[in-house]
Amino acid sequence: MTSLARYRIATVCVALWTALLPMGADADPADAQSSPEDLLLDPLPEVFTANRFKQQVDRAASAVSVITSDEIELYGIKSLADVFRYVPGVHVAATTASHFSVGMRGFNKDVSNKILVMVDGRSVYYDFYGHYWWYSLPVPIEEIRQIEIIRGPGSSLYGANAFDGVIHILTKKPGELSRGTGVVAYGNRETRRAATIASYADQDFGVKLSGEVFRDQAWRDRDEASAKAEKFNLYVERLFGTNGLASLNLGRSLLNNEFISEFLPGRLDNEIRIDYVQGVLRKDGFTVQGFVTGIDMENVPEAEIISTRPNAESTTYDVEVNYHGQHGEHELVGGASYRRNEVASGLFVDEKDDLDSEHTQELFAVYVQDSFRVLDPVEIVAGLRVDHHPLTDFNTSPRVALLYTPASGHTLRLSYARAFRNPSFLESYGGNGTVNGFQVDERLAGEAGLFPELNEDPKPEAITSWEIGYRGQLARRVLVNAELFYNQIEDLIEARDSLEDPTDRRSDFTRIRNFADGTAYGAELDTTVAIDNHWEVLANGTYQRVSFDDNADPAEGYSPSGFIDDGAPRWLGNLGFRYRSATGLFATAILHHTDGWSWYPLWIRRLEIASPVNGVDASPLSEPVKVDAYTVLNGNVGWHAGNGLTITLAILNLLGNEHLEFGRDNHLLGETFNEFVHNPDPPSLPEGEASEEVGREVVLAVKYEF
Repeated sequence: MTSLARYRIATVCVALWTALLPMGADADPADAQSSPEDLLLDPLPEVFTANRFKQQVDRAASAVSVITSDEIELYGIKSLADVFRYVPGVHVAATTASHFSVGMRGFNKDVSNKILVMVDGRSVYYDFYGHYWWYSLPVPIEEIRQIEIIRGPGSSLYGANAFDGVIHILTKKPGELSRGTGVVAYGNRETRRAATIASYADQDFGVKLSGEVFRDQAWRDRDEASAKAEKFNLYVERLFGTNGLASLNLGRSLLNNEFISEFLPGRLDNEIRIDYVQGVLRKDGFTVQGFVTGIDMENVPEAEIISTRPNAESTTYDVEVNYHGQHGEHELVGGASYRRNEVASGLFVDEKDDLDSEHTQELFAVYVQDSFRVLDPVEIVAGLRVDHHPLTDFNTSPRVALLYTPASGHTLRLSYARAFRNPSFLESYGGNGTVNGFQVDERLAGEAGLFPELNEDPKPEAITSWEIGYRGQLARRVLVNAELFYNQIEDLIEARDSLEDPTDRRSDFTRIRNFADGTAYGAELDTTVAIDNHWEVLANGTYQRVSFDDNADPAEGYSPSGFIDDGAPRWLGNLGFRYRSATGLFATAILHHTDGWSWYPLWIRRLEIASPVNGVDASPLSEPVKVDAYTVLNGNVGWHAGNGLTITLAILNLLGNEHLEFGRDNHLLGETFNEFVHNPDPPSLPEGEASEEVGREVVLAVKYEF
């Protein structure tokens, strides 16, 4: 038996043991009726994101994980993405020292685009890519109150891009913060971080101001910078009446980091500026929220495979009206939203001065949801949202969940939901070189090297999901959450090459289309056991499988699909402990495992149809890039020294197991693919390095609150 198999068996056995432990002879039947004050475990948290109103997590109509500020401190993380590794069903892959790809339930790519990310109700994904840069989070980690992670479709309440999940970051209010907080951290790879938070609150007024600077070096060379981030955030609120609130939030994030893309061989430097302002007015169950976000991506070094820099500027205007109220047995939620995206990029029209490089989209939506009890132990949650998109027309997202509570502390859930993801701006309007998005500018026809081909039937990606879940509290010691899911996926969007005639440049296209359907299914088990008032054992495991059907016409001569059956780890798992003492000492140690999987990027897939060219057979190189399984031990020890001083020492990958979390190789075919195809004396086939190996990292942090 391999060590990998032993690890999987051990994780499952521990999870089952922790679930069954209180059921033994020593269990006290009266424990099931214990009040929260008597529990060794913390009381169940309240969540907002699942149903758009506050409720205990066991009433949520979705699979929900909650990460509290205490847990963030216990884990000792420096990057928010790292904490998601400990959540079942979530796959985190560090592509570089400063970029993470985060996916759920079998979906993860170099630029992950199937999760909606929000901060205090404001969506923060980048509409140009449909992606989010984790180091650009506008607030320090110390300002976060909790993170709510919805695993599964969320479009019935949140619309497009809540395809396979929602990550909602909720920050602390001014009254929940100390007057002042300062943090400094330094790591063995010359990682440097400094953050400060100032806060004031009285009965009717609150304000907080935060700022952070961060530097990180590349894994491959500690003398080479990988990330530079600077950010600040200002929040002001005014309470009025019995339940009224008016707030204003604004900030800026500056990020320079490295990332990888299947469109480009090797790594790219990326410089982004994000400015935002958000206003919220809440009174008597009604909430009006509006925000404006401006994003400028620039100064990306010249990419040799295209004729222009892949820069973009975007402005998003978003307004939403929401209502939540109790009407007899019915708890109603409803609302309407309007979103306007304005994006300009040379990738749309090859920076030609006589053509319009801007595109605008206006999106509208209405939604409604009702939660009501049929019988005392049975609750039904039913919702529907209708969205309109200028390219994909109307999309309907229903959700129905049945919650059965046979006894206090035990909830069974059966749910059905549909969700969708609209094509990003790059997928919609990409028209640079021979790239053809959904709706490229027709005026590109006839321009040298540009051959637009419109997609006559653009569709959003769609998912239909069925879930069975259980959440229970066994005696005073054990929390259990188990989920089974089955997803049907339609019209997946990807880029694929068509090279019908290697001697004719006009036949060389990269088309972005709805090329694939698929299925995904799996199981998630998460348990926490309180050994006593100081020690907790946590164990979770995920098993997931994906399979895909290629819908491309073979006669078109397309390259293979990037959606492959081993394109996600089958197993994910965590096993560890948490310790908190009355003297202020705390510690965490977690063994994390990610199974092997494969990545099949565009630049490697195209070799299948490019061979033989000029006597060189490149087809043997057209194989998915394997990412080996890895297991790491992460630890953190800290001390609340009193008088507001906290010292922590975090060690990621304690055993120094150097490993890749994403595919390394993305073949470089000389200066350009066309050069390789048409050059009488083609260059050799070096392998471009994409992701880099992750090693051990030690970070010492000091925090002072007053």
